[in-house]
Amino acid sequence: MRATGAAALIADGNGDHHGTYRRILDAGHPVLALPDTDPATGAEQLRANLDQAHEHRQRQAGQTLSLATARN
Repeated sequence: MRATGAAALIADGNGDHHGTYRRILDAGHPVLALPDTDPATGAEQLRANLDQAHEHRQRQAGQTLSLATARN
């Protein structure tokens, strides 16, 4: 896969940051690549995760509140 834009300049060694990119590769980090999913799908998944976490926190807050008010 060929990199595009600024990534292509770095990956091809034509950019100012070629040394930095080489050190990243030497450290074992992967080559720049396009994401496997489209941005809309990624955004939907992130939103679903946030909604699930929010619901969990609301349940915990409700349980904590019921325990606190039961002791008074």
